Amino acid sequence: MSGASPVRRRRFYQEALYTHRMKGTPGIFPVWDISDAHGGGPCWYAMHRARLQEQTFGDTSTVLDVVTPIATLAQTLAALAKDGTHHRDIKLANFFWYDGAPVLADFGIAAFA
Repeated sequence: MSGASPVRRRRFYQEALYTHRMKGTPGIFPVWDISDAHGGGPCWYAMHRARLQEQTFGDTSTVLDVVTPIATLAQTLAALAKDGTHHRDIKLANFFWYDGAPVLADFGIAAFA
């Protein structure tokens, strides 16, 4: 995060800590590890490999194949909102398929309780 604005550094730090703390929560792409080597927050975080949600569908996918994972992610978003966390960046580029299930990533501009 060298050269990043204080706002971007703070968002990165909040996202890294939040997603690491939420590791194991269904529907949230897990952060495997974070570095806090410089004392001012993590310099990096590591995530598992995953596929973009849209890459999991093919020509033989049914409407149910597409709607079911999206409905699962909607339930995740509803549970987060109930706890006071609002993702605020919902788009296909943040929907992934990991460990046999749909997950949501990129909490960089999320509003946390």
